[in-house]
Amino acid sequence: MNLLDRAIATVAPSWALTRARSRSGLAAYEAAVPSRTHKAKKSVGSADSIVQRSAKSLRDQARHLEENSDLIDGLLTTLVNNVVGKEGIGVEPMPLNHEGRVHEQFARELLDGFVEWSLRPDSTGQYSRSEMERLVCRTWLRDGECLGEQLLGFIPGFMHPNKAVPFSLQLMEPDFLPLDLTRPADGVQQGIEVNRWQQATFYHVYEQHPGSMAVTGFKTRPVKAEQMLHIKQVKRLHTRRGVTVLASALKRISGLDNYEESELVAARISAAMAFYIRKGEGQDYTADDTAEKRRHFPISPGTIFDDLKPGEDVGSIESKRPSALLQPFRDAMTRMICSAAGGVNHSTVSKKYEGSYSAQRQELVDSFVSYGVLSNAFINQWSRPVYRRYVQMSILSGRHVPPPDVDMRTVLIAYYQPPVMPWIDPYKEAQGNRELVKGGFGTEAEVNRARGKNPQELKRQRIREIKENREAGLVFSSDAYHELYGARESNEERTVQDRAGSGGDDSADGDGSTAGAD
Repeated sequence: MNLLDRAIATVAPSWALTRARSRSGLAAYEAAVPSRTHKAKKSVGSADSIVQRSAKSLRDQARHLEENSDLIDGLLTTLVNNVVGKEGIGVEPMPLNHEGRVHEQFARELLDGFVEWSLRPDSTGQYSRSEMERLVCRTWLRDGECLGEQLLGFIPGFMHPNKAVPFSLQLMEPDFLPLDLTRPADGVQQGIEVNRWQQATFYHVYEQHPGSMAVTGFKTRPVKAEQMLHIKQVKRLHTRRGVTVLASALKRISGLDNYEESELVAARISAAMAFYIRKGEGQDYTADDTAEKRRHFPISPGTIFDDLKPGEDVGSIESKRPSALLQPFRDAMTRMICSAAGGVNHSTVSKKYEGSYSAQRQELVDSFVSYGVLSNAFINQWSRPVYRRYVQMSILSGRHVPPPDVDMRTVLIAYYQPPVMPWIDPYKEAQGNRELVKGGFGTEAEVNRARGKNPQELKRQRIREIKENREAGLVFSSDAYHELYGARESNEERTVQDRAGSGGDDSADGDGSTAGAD
């Protein structure tokens, strides 16, 4: 308190306290103080408590929008296409030998085996790995999380679809993990049992989908945490369950849907209105005319109104629907929705490709930063654990036997390739890559991976093609050997032929001059 406040406090303590409280409020952030124009809405509670109250409602809304909104269905499809891609996350095994170099032979064996296992990796045998990853990614983005139980080795009553390696994945929607299953005494919170360090030890999942009509009870079973894949979308620390990527945009999406429906109704009403009849003056009508019922006029191309009464005129109704402001307003709203929902590319969702090359590339670059963040999260939480478990089970089952010169500490190492940014102008992109490699600022492998290709596989294909072309006598510009050495070999062949034609005599002519001299 200052001197004045202390003086007031001796006479009127409550007044002095009010002055001190007001001064403290002025010293805070303006946004933290509610006012007539600022309501200062707050989010109160831990991340888990907020998810407990909201996750199911948000998840159900997101599913409804996916089923009934073409915008959201297209948005989720665009996200999945750019986060996982049409062929799933690419995996390039990179085991090392004791010298620290990639063991090419064993890497090839691991890749061939993983490709074979990828044909039927899920427990039902219905999906390939690419289809499985697309479904998992869509569930993760739409619902906020997805589960996958790792079925390892021999399990009574179950046969692995891929018999070469006893490893399968049982996919589960987040409904299988009950949000309301909380037993603090046992350390169970939102269906997940944790230890004192908040590390998951067990997942208590339903034996059947709770929304299935065939469910007769809600019995749960525990699954060890090391056998459960739990990919989730979180934005706060200490969050056990995920929230849909559409959470912050749901109100805007609902408002846009209502507005579009209103515009559609207004446009249908305007389209149904054809014309009106303007009546004449009062003296033009008799008592019988005013009592006449409403008339109907058939409308067809070339209609002529030849039965109008005296003084009547036909006027057409000008339709101003849909509003001219509909499209720019909708574009602005969808841009905000795309920005909030994972930073998806608005041009791809709206199918409107406008602007210069630089503008389109800038939008694509910005979007692929967001796609890259989601791809890394998907790889870390799903693709990498799946591949590593496959390698472990394939070695244990004898499907792959590491050679003696392989460093066993590196057998799980692999390079994971998410979808790459497409080229807008292939010529400019290729020129840029060529200059980077020529200048030593990039490598061939880096360029190949940026195009979504496996460098080793591409090199093997190139070797095979070049060998076949040379054996067949085919010359293409892609083989620089002909460009570097072909001309010199041709000159040498012509020189030999010239010498053979002249009898091999390069001596001077009869007059002493040298043949062929300039």
